[in-house]
Amino acid sequence: MQSVTIKDVIEDIKSFLGPSYIGDYVIRGKKHFILIDKKIVVDLAKYMKDKWDARLVHVTVSDLGADGFEVAYHYSFEHIEPKYHVTFKAIVDREDPKIDSVSTVTYEASWAEREMAELLGIEFVGHPDPRHLFLPYEWPEEVESAVKKSGEDKVEIVTSIPRKPADSVGVIIPIGPYHPMLVENIFFRCKVKDEVILDVDIKPGLNHRGVMQLAESRNYWRNLYLVERVCGICSSSHQIAYATTIENLLEVDIPDRARLIRTLLLELDRLHSHFLILGLWADVMGFLTGFHHMWRLRENIMDILELITGNRVTHGMILIGGVKLDVDNEKLDKIEKVLKETVPEGFEIATSIADHPVCKKRLKNVGVVTRKEARDIGLVGPTARGSEFKIDVRKDDPFAAYDMDWVSWDVVTYPGGDCYARFMVRTYELLQAYEICLQCVEALRKVGGPIQVEIEEPEPNKEAVGKVEAPRGELFYYVKSGEENPHIPNTVRIRTPSYRNNAGLPFMLKGYTVADIPTIVTSIDPCYSCTDRAIILENEKTGERKIITIRDLLKTKTTNI
Repeated sequence: MQSVTIKDVIEDIKSFLGPSYIGDYVIRGKKHFILIDKKIVVDLAKYMKDKWDARLVHVTVSDLGADGFEVAYHYSFEHIEPKYHVTFKAIVDREDPKIDSVSTVTYEASWAEREMAELLGIEFVGHPDPRHLFLPYEWPEEVESAVKKSGEDKVEIVTSIPRKPADSVGVIIPIGPYHPMLVENIFFRCKVKDEVILDVDIKPGLNHRGVMQLAESRNYWRNLYLVERVCGICSSSHQIAYATTIENLLEVDIPDRARLIRTLLLELDRLHSHFLILGLWADVMGFLTGFHHMWRLRENIMDILELITGNRVTHGMILIGGVKLDVDNEKLDKIEKVLKETVPEGFEIATSIADHPVCKKRLKNVGVVTRKEARDIGLVGPTARGSEFKIDVRKDDPFAAYDMDWVSWDVVTYPGGDCYARFMVRTYELLQAYEICLQCVEALRKVGGPIQVEIEEPEPNKEAVGKVEAPRGELFYYVKSGEENPHIPNTVRIRTPSYRNNAGLPFMLKGYTVADIPTIVTSIDPCYSCTDRAIILENEKTGERKIITIRDLLKTKTTNI
């Protein structure tokens, strides 16, 4: 496999496709698109998995209007050549929007197919779990237990889905959508026997506000404001991923100084995110003092972000073509001082927690995922690296300053595949992010020049892919420009790292006890809002805040929001 070139791979793929091959083209960033007949998608998925060990990054669908729908399967070939992706596109008729499901071949497609089915009406034939992902299961029927009045103001409870009685094998324990273990809203339905988890069903969607469709009604610049609010913990990651995608669309290279500032922001995001989850993890295990210390140190990182950007959560720092604000030497000195006072102490506290016998008892051999399972499930970020699955966008598809000579680092992995390994990956990534931040600070003292470049007008019918390594893992964006109005994208697709890791929780929970649930769930650093891509909109003129529901989205494009 090592001696094979990407040229050999493409030729072999075309040979395999035979008459199902329609055409192909390559866009900026080594992203190769191949047009295919929809009838071959299942055989192709098997071929990609068995022959080339290609990783399915995401499945997206674009609405082409009267021309139907364009289903795209985005595969990573970064294990053969860095940055290289192959995307297969198949057209589905609007009158008969059906295509075979590839979820039986690769679980990586399962949630994506369910999402595209409910948001765009595509039927993925043969999907093993065709239920709604984000919408209520009963949609478009009345939601289960909805209260209605019928005749003479009599109140009745409507149940559109018959309840299945618990079988003799186990009992059902519901967790959520509101629960002391959950910071955000999600629903776990656990089948349990003698405290051992036999099966798990997860229902996201309680935070869903339709961010991707909102992005398709706004211009590229306004979407910078929108995508930053997908997740407050990694807001810079989303802005940089989106801006990188649009810069690829426009074929723009940003200045070196802007690349370094972006990298500094990303690693500061990683530091405060890891401090946050390590603190919460300590709290889950009963180390309340560890929680307080981790969050005390996290405040120092938040202070640095405020010093650089003026804000603590949504920074508004990124522009298409660079960054908004520079970082002078006085600020760089303060940043260096605070980092040196903060991160080594945080690492010492984290390792002391990890060395405690109670911590080892709670984390070791719990929630075990082998490297192969992590790869097959589609885990990303520290969750995957805790299973020694060496996946990291910063190495595989370098962006910002990660491929510059100023920045040197190695991917952190840890053996075991259990909760302890995932804890240790994040602990060592504190030091890694610390070193990268110091390298960026030193480079910014020496690298001058502008922090922005002018950009060209967008062209119609162009597309681009952008990725970053967010604190929780690979963050993927796909954008396609509009045909009639190229200033507003026709398609915006966002696949967050938690989208993948949350989908893997059922595999991680099975076989362990109810008492292990908080520890295992915390071990993936879950974010449910970014899985749902949630948002609250604010009217720019009046300041009025308004939640846009799915029903509203079905009625209007919300262009007046």
